[in-house]
Amino acid sequence: MKSTQALLTAMLTDVGMNTNTSMDRDLMRIRSRIKDEGLSFLTITLPSFSKDLDRCLENGYYDPSLFRAFCKVRGSVRIPKLFSGILSQIFDCTGRLHTNVNPDLVDGVRQICLSFNKLKKGCTDDRQAKAVIQYQSCEDDLRTFRPNHWSNLNDFRRCARIIFGKVFARLQLELSSNELIPKHGPGAVAEYFSLNGKYSDLYWSKRLERTFPIVDYALPNYGHSVDDVLKNAFTSRTELPVRVVFVPKTQKTPRVIAIEPAHNQYAQQAISGRLMQLIESDEMCKGIHFTSNEFNREFARKSSVTRKYATLDLSEASDRVHAGLVFHLLGDYSLLRSAIFDCRSKYALLPNGKTVGLKKFSSMGSALCFPIESMVFYTICILSGLRAGSLPVQRRHIDKLINDVHVFGDDLIVPVPWCVALTDILESARFKVNTSKSFSLGPFRESCGMDAYEGYNITPVYFRQEIPKSRKEHSRIVALIASRNQFYKKGFWATTRCIDDILGRFFDLHHTCDTSPSVGLHSFLNWRTISRWNSSLHRFEFRGLVPVSRERVDRVNGVHRLLKYFLRSYNSTEPVEVRDFNTSTVRDSVVLKSRWIPS
Repeated sequence: MKSTQALLTAMLTDVGMNTNTSMDRDLMRIRSRIKDEGLSFLTITLPSFSKDLDRCLENGYYDPSLFRAFCKVRGSVRIPKLFSGILSQIFDCTGRLHTNVNPDLVDGVRQICLSFNKLKKGCTDDRQAKAVIQYQSCEDDLRTFRPNHWSNLNDFRRCARIIFGKVFARLQLELSSNELIPKHGPGAVAEYFSLNGKYSDLYWSKRLERTFPIVDYALPNYGHSVDDVLKNAFTSRTELPVRVVFVPKTQKTPRVIAIEPAHNQYAQQAISGRLMQLIESDEMCKGIHFTSNEFNREFARKSSVTRKYATLDLSEASDRVHAGLVFHLLGDYSLLRSAIFDCRSKYALLPNGKTVGLKKFSSMGSALCFPIESMVFYTICILSGLRAGSLPVQRRHIDKLINDVHVFGDDLIVPVPWCVALTDILESARFKVNTSKSFSLGPFRESCGMDAYEGYNITPVYFRQEIPKSRKEHSRIVALIASRNQFYKKGFWATTRCIDDILGRFFDLHHTCDTSPSVGLHSFLNWRTISRWNSSLHRFEFRGLVPVSRERVDRVNGVHRLLKYFLRSYNSTEPVEVRDFNTSTVRDSVVLKSRWIPS
């Protein structure tokens, strides 16, 4: 906690310098609250301060009903005592937002409040229990929704057919000729298989066999029999459910992940990869982005100036996409629809041991979750534009609207006049608009990790992991170095020096460039450490630390080895190495190795 308080002191010093404001009393108040509440003040309470500030910026005035966890200053405008010196420069004596607010003021408060918001630390048992209840509550809510009786269903189907008809037709043609190439994902599976174990212990369900014949998708060639490759194909009548787990997101709420069975994930990857390729290359779908979120980020920054576009965020977005809605999205493309639903898991095993049937299409963890939810939201966004303009669902009208929509998962950007219609349609389909993270009126916008105020990037630097206490905590050291370099580029010099002092206890770090494989300190002057001249390679080098993922023995042999070779050769441009068949990486485990690095 001493290192954490030292970092807070340094950040307050930087904010005070950047805003020409005394932060001494704020430091005293923060230290007092940390002493009483512990780390939760930094990870839960302070982030709520930033959220309330964002809402005031959106409204254009100070709302005294907000900031409930903080003492207020006496007077007509009861602003919080914490950061009162900065808030008085953001809002005038009547509580209205000043016309020309220095972005450093907003950035400074948000940086202090949000620095520890995304700290990778597990929630308490009570909060995880509430997350289980919320997951079941979401499923119960979807059970009350009848897509066949949805008032917007006909327009939704017509709109989807116009937008995605060409993509669906092409994908269904490739599916019918068994041209799709499956692959195993890098993540965990419900059966607890290792990475190479997914090939040798794979199960194949009868439902999957209907559209993904085992001889075409699970055998390296027709010279091998099913028994040679899959020992337990079609042996079980009951399908394995997805395994619902919670991974650290914030200390307030965990992130819900549904770990899919290996055979379902294997087939999902075959559809997902090709589907995203076709969508990103289709003119009608140019507002959907999968490979990069820079479109949304830059659009959000520009919109904070022009205020023509709104940024909307949804709560529990993936968990609220009803399977029936996806069924109608796919329209009359029966083979494609069957394939997508044949590799969809129908049941979920909750952390409390209870198995529930799923009305949602999928949770995060399915390879089809992200592309399918993006398509659903994109269709609804276009439909809201038609509604806002009182236009019929016709190709010529949709052509004029697609340039005004940008979708990256559940991060939506649409013109401000569409917001009312969009919210109505989303809520009628049981989606929830996250009002605390949706902005349309004020000078603030947020999308895909970009926080923008009046055209300025005010995205805070986050501490993703706890401060390391020894040189053996390599993952924490790598995360802290990354945060250090971001603070340096942001101009937080006192914070940068404080982190340098912490890192100096463990390693003598060198200066490197952004493209170096080693971890090191970045500099605007492009300083680089030089230790020797390599006469063989004709370059200057230094001895640096390179983060390397831990590996464990994980062999795959025989026909399974051959299958992996063919799949890896097709799906990856990198050559397949022998070590890929004998080892696998340990997720989220990094070790620092000393290497000679080019300067």
